[in-house]
Amino acid sequence: MNNNAKKTLRVLSVATAATMMVGGAAFAVNADDIHGHWAEKTLQQFIDNGWIQGDEGGIRPDSTITRAEMATVVDAVEEYTEEADVSGYKDVAKTDWFYKQVAKIVKANVMVGVGDNKWAPQGDVTREQAAVIMCKLNDVSVDTKANAADIRAQLSKLGYTDANAVSDWAAPYILAAVQNGYMSGYPDHTLRSGNNITRAEAIVMLDKAGVTEQFAYVTMNVPYDDFYKAEGVTAVDGVDAVTSATMKKSRMNTETGLTAGTYYKTADDEKSDSIRGVVCTVRVAKSDLAKLNASLTEHDDYYYTTLDSVPENYKELTINKDGSYSFGKTTAAVDTETLKDTTVTFKTSSKYGDYQMKFSTNLLEKIGRAYGATVTTTDGTSYAMRSLENVWNKSLELAWSVGFTTTAHGNPLVSDDYVSMMGKTIKSVAFYTVDGKIYSLDCEQYVPVKFATENFKVENALADSGSTSVEMKDFPKDYEAEYKVTDAKGNELEGASVKDGKISWTGTPATGKYTLTVSDKSGKYASFSTTFELQTDAVVATYDAENGKLVKTKDATDEQFANYLSNISSVTVGDTTYNATGKGSVKIINEDGSINFDATTGAEKTPIFESGKEYNLEVAATGYKNNVSFKATAPEAKIYVQMNIPYADFYAAEINNEDAVDAVTSATNSKSIRNSDGDLVGGTYNDYNADAWSAGTQKEVHIKGVSYPVAITPSELAQLTKTDDKQADYYYTELESAPAAYKTATVKDGKISFGEAQGKTTKLEAKTELSTSTAWGDYLLDVDTDAFGTGNVYGVVISAEKDGKTTTYGMRQEENIWRKTEIAWSSGIKKTEPHGNVLNYEHYVGLMGSTIKSVTYYTADGEYTIDADLYVPVKFTTDNFKVENALADSGSTSVEMKDFPSDYQAEYKVTDAKGNELEGASVKDGKISWTGTPATGKYTLTVSDKSGKYASFSTTFELQISAMPAAYQASNLRVVSADGASAEELSSFLSNVSSVAVNGKSYGVSGRGGAKVIGSNGFVDLTTSPFTGMKAGDTYKISVKATGYAKTLDFELTVPDKIYAYANLSYNEYWASEGVYAAGNDSSSEEADVKGELDKGGFDAVSRATTNHGLHRGSFQQTAVIEATTADGQTVSMGVDHWSEDNTKFYDANGTEYTVDRTAKPMSISYKTRQGRETVTVTASFKDYKITGIKYVPVAVDAADYQDFCKKYTVVKNGQSVQGGYGEQNLKAYTGVAAVDAATNGLKTVSKSGDAYTFSARQTGTGSGLLDQEQANDGTGVTTEVKEYSGNYGEFLRVDLNGTYGALGAAMQTVKWTYYGSDSTYTTPVATYGTKFAADNWMHKSMGIQLGLTDSVRCQLPEGTDGTGYWALTVYGLGTSDYTTQFQVTAENLPSTVAGITDEQKTELTNLIATAQELSAKNPSNKAALDEHIAEAQAMLNNADATQPEAAELIADLQGLIKAAQDELNKQPESKTVTETVKVNPDAEGDFDPYDLIVDVVVKDGKVEAISLNSANTYDGDKHNKKYSEQAASGLALSGKTAAEVDGVDIVSGATCSSNAIKEAAKAALSE
Repeated sequence: MNNNAKKTLRVLSVATAATMMVGGAAFAVNADDIHGHWAEKTLQQFIDNGWIQGDEGGIRPDSTITRAEMATVVDAVEEYTEEADVSGYKDVAKTDWFYKQVAKIVKANVMVGVGDNKWAPQGDVTREQAAVIMCKLNDVSVDTKANAADIRAQLSKLGYTDANAVSDWAAPYILAAVQNGYMSGYPDHTLRSGNNITRAEAIVMLDKAGVTEQFAYVTMNVPYDDFYKAEGVTAVDGVDAVTSATMKKSRMNTETGLTAGTYYKTADDEKSDSIRGVVCTVRVAKSDLAKLNASLTEHDDYYYTTLDSVPENYKELTINKDGSYSFGKTTAAVDTETLKDTTVTFKTSSKYGDYQMKFSTNLLEKIGRAYGATVTTTDGTSYAMRSLENVWNKSLELAWSVGFTTTAHGNPLVSDDYVSMMGKTIKSVAFYTVDGKIYSLDCEQYVPVKFATENFKVENALADSGSTSVEMKDFPKDYEAEYKVTDAKGNELEGASVKDGKISWTGTPATGKYTLTVSDKSGKYASFSTTFELQTDAVVATYDAENGKLVKTKDATDEQFANYLSNISSVTVGDTTYNATGKGSVKIINEDGSINFDATTGAEKTPIFESGKEYNLEVAATGYKNNVSFKATAPEAKIYVQMNIPYADFYAAEINNEDAVDAVTSATNSKSIRNSDGDLVGGTYNDYNADAWSAGTQKEVHIKGVSYPVAITPSELAQLTKTDDKQADYYYTELESAPAAYKTATVKDGKISFGEAQGKTTKLEAKTELSTSTAWGDYLLDVDTDAFGTGNVYGVVISAEKDGKTTTYGMRQEENIWRKTEIAWSSGIKKTEPHGNVLNYEHYVGLMGSTIKSVTYYTADGEYTIDADLYVPVKFTTDNFKVENALADSGSTSVEMKDFPSDYQAEYKVTDAKGNELEGASVKDGKISWTGTPATGKYTLTVSDKSGKYASFSTTFELQISAMPAAYQASNLRVVSADGASAEELSSFLSNVSSVAVNGKSYGVSGRGGAKVIGSNGFVDLTTSPFTGMKAGDTYKISVKATGYAKTLDFELTVPDKIYAYANLSYNEYWASEGVYAAGNDSSSEEADVKGELDKGGFDAVSRATTNHGLHRGSFQQTAVIEATTADGQTVSMGVDHWSEDNTKFYDANGTEYTVDRTAKPMSISYKTRQGRETVTVTASFKDYKITGIKYVPVAVDAADYQDFCKKYTVVKNGQSVQGGYGEQNLKAYTGVAAVDAATNGLKTVSKSGDAYTFSARQTGTGSGLLDQEQANDGTGVTTEVKEYSGNYGEFLRVDLNGTYGALGAAMQTVKWTYYGSDSTYTTPVATYGTKFAADNWMHKSMGIQLGLTDSVRCQLPEGTDGTGYWALTVYGLGTSDYTTQFQVTAENLPSTVAGITDEQKTELTNLIATAQELSAKNPSNKAALDEHIAEAQAMLNNADATQPEAAELIADLQGLIKAAQDELNKQPESKTVTETVKVNPDAEGDFDPYDLIVDVVVKDGKVEAISLNSANTYDGDKHNKKYSEQAASGLALSGKTAAEVDGVDIVSGATCSSNAIKEAAKAALSE
C-alpha cells in the first residue's frame, strides 16, 4: 500500500459510465444527499479528492455497497497498476464496468473470490467482510487460527453486547479492526458484524484505516506564546505561562475541570506548577510526523499523541528549517459563532486582578469550558487571556492585572502585557473552548485608568465623634472627585460630607464597617474605595470561665451582646491571630459565645488547643474599640461513639419548635426493622422484639430515634449507665476514627444533652414540589435529588416562615421520610396512614399557612440544605364534603360542603378518570349539573380556594347506569353475560369490578387485604382467601360491585363436589392408571442409547432433546427443567414453560426470563434475581436438561382438597392463560384460556391418600377445556407413514404423521401405542405402551410428527412376538379430540442394517453448510438454529458411521431453516403504532387509587419497537402517578421483545405497578 503517495483519481470514466446502468457502480455526480449526514465531512473529503462522485441519484450514503463498488473505491484511493487474470470467475466478464477494478483488487490480494469459481461482484459487503478488507489494506497480522470463542469473549469484555454473533471465520479480523480503530461499533454498544455495511460506513472505515491520509492529526501541548501568536496577539515579552501555587487547581485539567484544555509543569522545588499552554488539535504533514519529538512527557511543551480521526478544528503546524515550530490560526476562526443577548458587567475592583469582566448569561452552560480567550480593543490590539490567572472556568469570567494587584491566592500575576489596555475601549472578547470552537462576544467597554493608591485611607473613629480624617495622596490633578460613604448594607451614612481632609456626619450612627468611595466625574479614571470603622468604647462581653463562654456584661442588653458576637472579626490565641471570616478563617467563638476548643487550622486541620492547657485569648469585633481579653483552659479531649439518640434529643438543638419530636409508632414491623446502613430506615433504632411479636404480645414497633456519631469526653461518658441492649436509648459503641459528621454531647448531673450537628454543610440545587393530596399524611414534599445515594438519611429539618417568624420542624424515618426524597406529615386532619399506623401531628400543625424556605438533610457526610419557596395551604376537616352517586342520564346530583371556612373562595372543577372535564358541569346551590349523558365511571369534584390561602379538596362520585350486564353461571362458577347483554358490556363490567363482598366481608380487587375473587374472564377463584377451608356444599353469598354500575351483581355460590383445572403431572403420575406396560414404574436406566442419552428407563424424566435439536419443542405441552451450574459451583434448576420466538430466551411458569447463549461451550444461561434489595444478573453453564411430564392435564379435584392441591402442584385455574411452543413453519405457538369442565377430553379424577395425590385413567370427553373453543379435530388431513428402520434416536419402530399435521403436533401431549399382533381386526390388544416426549415422541417443524417406540423398561414386546403385525397409536392433545391411526408393521420397519451416508448427501451437506453460513452472517431470527445445524452437519461429515436416513433428515432440516431465513430476510416489516389503555392497580400495600394509563406501543415484525406515554394521560391528576409511569416507560427494556417475552422483562424498581401495566399494554398491542 502506498501510504505516502498523494491519492488522486486519474480516471473515473468507468465508474461514471457505470452509474448510468442499472445496478452499476457505487457513486454518482450529485452530493446533495450527504448534507447533514453524520459522515458528511469524510464523504466530502472523498468527493474533494475525486475518489467518489455522484449523478442525479446522489451519493446514497445509507445504501449498501456491493463488492464491485468497494473494489472501485479502494482502487481509486490506492491507484493500483497491476492486474490479475480473473477470467476464471464465471460472474466477471471483460465487458463489465468493474472488470479492471476486480482484476486489480484480486492482484493486490485485498478481495478474492467466494468459491465455486465466483467473485460475486453484485453481492453486498458485510461488516465482517469489510473488516477483512481493512486488515489486508494495512497488512495487519491476523491469527486466523485463534479460538473464535475466546475472541468473542474479548469483544464482550470491550463492551460489545452482540459479540457472540460474530462468525468464527471473521472473529480474528473483527478483533483486529476494533483494536486498530477501523471499526468502533454503534452507540448501543453493538457491532452488527453480520449486517451489510452502508456506503457511508465503508468510506469512514477506509478513512479510519488510514488509506486516505496525507496529514496526521495530533493533540499537542502548545505553549501560550505559540498559540496566541498565531491568533494575532502581540505580547511584550511573549505570552507567559501561569504560575500557580494552588497545585490542586492547575491539575484540574480534565475535559470538564477548572483548567480544562491546558497542560502544566511542576517547578523544580515541587511547590508550585506553571500552566504552560493549551492542549489543542494540530495538523501536520505525515512526512513531518517523524520529525516530532516522541520522547517528551505529557507535561512537556510540544508533547503529542496521535489521533485516529480528523478533528473538526485544528491548528496547522509547520516545522521550520531550523527545527522550530510555527502554528497557524485555529481553523475554527472562520466559523466563529457570535454570542447574542449577552451583556458585560465590568469591575475595576477584584481580588483576582485590577479588572474583571462578568457576563449576564451563564456562558459555561452555553459554550462549555474555555482554555483561553482574547480581549480586543478598538485600536485592533488583542490581549491573551490564560486559564486560571485570567480565565475563571467555573463561570467563564475574565480578570487581569495592570500592576496594582500583584497576587491572587498567592499566585504572582503577569501585568506587563495588559498595561497598555488602560484608557482603551474593548470591542470584543473571543473564547477558545475545549471542543475546538471559538465564540465571539461584541461589546463596548471603556477601561478606566488606575494608579497607585497606597496613601488613600480613613482613620477609625468613635461613632459619636462626628468626624474622622481622610488621606488622599497621589491622585492625578485632573481627577474630578465625587464622594460616597456607605455602611455594610450599602446604605449611605446620614449627613456625611468630605471636605478639607475630613469626613463629617450627623448624629450617632450605628457602629460597624463603612466604605468611602471616590469616583472620577469625567470617567477617565477608575473609582477607588477604602474602609474604616465607626466604633463604640463600650464593653458588652466578658468571659464566663465556669461555662467556657462569652456572656454579656452586667449593663449590656441581649441585643447589644448578640450584635457583638455577630461582629467578631478575629481571635488571638497566644501569639497567633485567627480571622473569624473570609478565606482561611477559623471559628473559635461559636454563635452562642462558647469557645470552640475543637477548632483547627490549615489544610491538615491542626488543632489550635491542647486538652487541659491554659491560653490567653483576645477577641476583636468590628465596631468595638476595646478588645476582650481573658484566660481559658481547653477542656478534656473528646472521643467518638455511635450512640442511640431519641428523636426528641436529636432534634432539640436543631429546631425551635415547642412540640417535641416523638418516636414513630408502626404496626408494620417489616419496614421498621430494616435499619441496616443503606436500608429503608437505615441509621435508626427501634424496640422490636422478635419473640414478643411472634407471640402476639407486641402489637407495635417504635422507631425510637437515630444511631448517630457523638463526640463526648471520657469522663462524661463514664457518667452514663453502660448497657448491652442495642435497642436502648443512649446505647453506644466506640468509633475507631473521627466521623465526617457528629453531635457534641454534654452530661450534667447524669443527664445527657446534644448540640447541633457538626460537619460539612453543602448547598444543593433541587426541584421541590408540595402536594396536599397523599395517603401518607396531609402533605407530601417531593425533593428531586439523588445526592444521598445509598447512604443513610438520619433526619430532615424543614424551616418555614409565618408572620415574620421562622419555625423549624424535625422529620422522622418511615412516618415522615420515605426513600429519602419524599417527606410527608400530618397536621391532624389525617390521623392514620394506609398501613394503620397512627400519625403524630402536634409537632407539624404550625406548618399550615407557613412558607417552607429550606429543607436540610442530616447524613453521615454532613448536612445538605435545599432552598425552597413553598406555601403550605391550610387544611381543615372535610368529613362532610361528599357528592352522591347518580345515574349518568339524570343530569344532576347533590353536593354536601359543610365545615368550609367563611372566607374560602370556592372554585369548582369536575373531571373523569382521565382528567377530562365533565361537559357542561356546574356547581350551584348544593348541586352538580351537567349536560347530555356522559360516560359512566368515577368522577372527581375538586374545590379550590381562589385566594390560595386554603388547600384544594377533592371527593369522588360515580355516574352510573342502572342496567346489570352480568349474571352468574353456577355450572361453571363464572360470571357471564346477562340476557340481552353483549360480550363487550360484560367485559366492561368485569374490568371495572372494584370490590367483591363474600358473606358480608368486602375485598378490594387489589391493594392491602385485597383478593381478586373474580378473574378477568369472569371465573370465581376458589383459592382466594374468602374461600379458605371450603368443602363441597358450602354456600357463599357474593356481591360484586363495579365502578359505574348502580346495581351490584348478587348471587349465591354453592361449592360443587369437584373443581376443574389443568395440572402439571409427571409421566409416572399420568400413565400410572392407564393400563399400559410398566405402569407405575419410574425407574431410570444407566444404559445409553445411540445418542448417548439415558432414556431407556420407565416413566422417569427425559434426558433427550439435546441443544442441537431445540429444547423449545418440549415447551408446547411438556414440563421441563434445565439444570445449570453457577460460577460459584451451585446447581440451579430452571423450569421451561415456553420460548421466545427467536429461540434465544425461555420463561418459566412465573414469567422469569432466561437468556441463552448457544455459542458458549457449554451453553450459558443468564437470568436476573434478587439478592437482598438489589437485582443482579446470574450466568450459569448448562449442565442437564430434563422433560419431567405433561404441562396441561385436565383434572377434577375434590372441593375440600382443591386449595391444598394447588399448593402442591403447578395448576392453571379456569380463566387463566395456557400457552406454549415456538412458531416455526408448520408448528405454531398457541395461547388460550383454561375452561375445564366435566366434559373435557382427557380429564383425570384426583384422589387424595394422606398427603399424596393419585390420578385416575383419563376419560374421553367432548369438551376442549379451553374458553370459547369447541373441541378441535386436529387429526383431519393427517397421513400415516410407517418408516423404514433407521434407529437414529434409539427407537426400534417409528411412525411419522404427515399431511396437515401442524395443529395436532402443537397440541400433542402424549401418545399411546397398542399392539394387536396378528389380529387384523384390531380387536384384541397384545400390549399397550405409554410414551414420553423427546424419548419417544417428537414433532418437526416441516417433516411431520415423528413417533417412536424405544427399547426400554417402558416398552418390551410380549414373549413370542417380534413386532410385526397390526398396531394402532393414539395422540392425546390439548383442546382436541383423540387421534387414532392403525397400520401394519413389517420386517423392513424393524431393526436391520442401515446404509451409510452417500457421496451425494455429503456434497449436498457441504453446499448447504456454505449457504447457511452466509445467511447466518446476516443475523436472521433463526440464526441460533442455523448455527446448531451447521455444527451438526459438520460433525456428520466427519463421522464415518453416519447413515443415509440421518443425513436425509438433516438435509431436510437445513433446507427448511435456509428457506425460513431467506423468506425473513427478504421480508420488509413495517412499524405500526397501537394505542392501548390499561389500568394501573396498586400492589398489596395499596399506596394509591387505580388509574387509567394510555400507552403508545410501536410494533414491528411481531416485536416491540418503542414505548411511550400518550399525551392525553392525566394520571388522575396525581404527580406521583405521572412520575412513576414515566420512570416505568423509560426504564422498561421492552424494545425487541415479543409477546411471549414481555412478562420476563424486569420491572423498574420503585415503579412496579406502572411497569406491570405497561407490560400488559405491550402484550395487548402485540396481540393485535
